[in-house]
Amino acid sequence: MTSRWRVEHLDAVSFNHESEVLPIRVQEWAGLGSAEGSLVIDGCRTSLAQQNDKGASFAELACLIEDNQHLL
Repeated sequence: MTSRWRVEHLDAVSFNHESEVLPIRVQEWAGLGSAEGSLVIDGCRTSLAQQNDKGASFAELACLIEDNQHLL
């Protein structure tokens, strides 16, 4: 029995063949210590990736970066 996978059109962006996490070159360019952009908000550990997954807008993520740049 042969299994076949069919992949539908995916809206994905990649850089240096990396699409699942923030590429290392971009992390280094942005001065981030991790691919997730770890930070603490109101005493709770989170990350830019988690906030993005929760639906934060680009403007909200930009504010998080500006307000927490020293932690990223």
